[in-house]
Amino acid sequence: MLLILIINLYTSRLILKNLGVEDYGVYNVVGGFVGMFNLMSNSLSNAISRFLTLSIGKNDIESLKKIFCTSVNIQIIFALFISLLIETLGIWFLNHKLNIPISRLCAANWILHLSLLTFVVGLISVPYNALIVAHEKMKAFAYIGVFEVILKLCAAVSLTFISCDKLIFWAVSLTIVSIIIRFIYGRYCSKNFIECKYHIFFEKKLLHEIGGFAGWSFIGESAGVLKNEGINILLNLFFGPIINAANGIAMQVNALVAQFSSSFLTAVNPQITKRYVSEELAKVYQFVKDCSRLSFNLIFIAIVPILYSTKFLLGLWLHIVPDYSVVFVRLVLISAITESLSYPIITLQRATGVMRNYQIVTGCVHLLNFPIAWIFLKLNYPPEIVFYIAIILGFINMLARLIMLRKIIPICISEFIREVIGRGLLVVLFVSLPLLYFSYYFPLNNVLKLIISCIIPIIIIYIVGITHYEKKILFNYISKKIK
Repeated sequence: MLLILIINLYTSRLILKNLGVEDYGVYNVVGGFVGMFNLMSNSLSNAISRFLTLSIGKNDIESLKKIFCTSVNIQIIFALFISLLIETLGIWFLNHKLNIPISRLCAANWILHLSLLTFVVGLISVPYNALIVAHEKMKAFAYIGVFEVILKLCAAVSLTFISCDKLIFWAVSLTIVSIIIRFIYGRYCSKNFIECKYHIFFEKKLLHEIGGFAGWSFIGESAGVLKNEGINILLNLFFGPIINAANGIAMQVNALVAQFSSSFLTAVNPQITKRYVSEELAKVYQFVKDCSRLSFNLIFIAIVPILYSTKFLLGLWLHIVPDYSVVFVRLVLISAITESLSYPIITLQRATGVMRNYQIVTGCVHLLNFPIAWIFLKLNYPPEIVFYIAIILGFINMLARLIMLRKIIPICISEFIREVIGRGLLVVLFVSLPLLYFSYYFPLNNVLKLIISCIIPIIIIYIVGITHYEKKILFNYISKKIK
């Protein structure tokens, strides 16, 4: 994960340096427009992962084979539908609505087509990736992930030496990388999982179950995509591609920080589903509380140094720092802290299979982000207002998820607030006080500020952020490593 993080940081620096702020913004908004259709892909991916994990928990090989083949068929049909939609509606929206310089419209159209091809390749890979997660083969993800970022780094380095349109070259390179990675995932799954044998198979009941689950997930996913890619398009319509470049930098930082917790979450998600299947409701709720707290702690450790030294780190990282990048990065990371508490809760809700009311409630809260942001931007508020709205709605949605989950599983919301949110607030308070003290009374150079902001969160989290039992586990683990 650390290696991937370092490579991604350097790759982003090269891309921004070689493309320039305007072209980087154009790629961000056009690629983000295609990325909006990931809302349907993500809902199907969640459904496929859930059904595969349940079948593995029951050790039902025949069911696994049927689910896999049905999943691939669904993705192929869906890929055809999205291709038709983007090649008609997408082209019209790009050429008549988005705020893109006339001189870059041709390149933007190339990006649209190539981003669509990349999207379709990724779509077909979803059932294979879901199999790896369901079988908990996380090393495969790690090795393939490292290889993927190395390929992207090579493409970014090539931008320095080519003389053709660099924006189009970068889009072509990403498409080629996605095809190579798709082949590797397919090859790995076919060699290691006996159920990974594709043939044309349709079972009406199974299709209805997966589609029904994905349909309700679609509401929540669509709201989540509108919160990110929809806001990116709003920023383009009101402020142009330069602001999209700043937003792209913020999202890059957010994605890189999330990698610190994604490996942890990818590992625990199948465990949450399998524990729910075994009907150990009290244990699964305790496990979810522990995972929520640990998810918060991991992201917080990664975020504090960036929040404390944002301007210095962005200057160190990027050749060019677009306007608004510093404030965008800080606000996006604060939003990520709030969202981190909800990840295990979302997984448990999906494991129950009861999605209708949950997705309607949480989806409606998320959907409010887009119209509220539009209203405030229309009233001439600065662009950062969209992130303040997202932070407030994210916290409201976390509470809504707990209330909806309580109707299915016997949980105590006040206990969750005290043991998870309460501990998190204590961590934030006790980390903020010494850092603010150093800022105002003992001005330090940038390197010392960075070192202190890395050390203090770890110490505070060990003191107040984890339980006595978790301290004991951590101490035993470190002792074994030392021995």
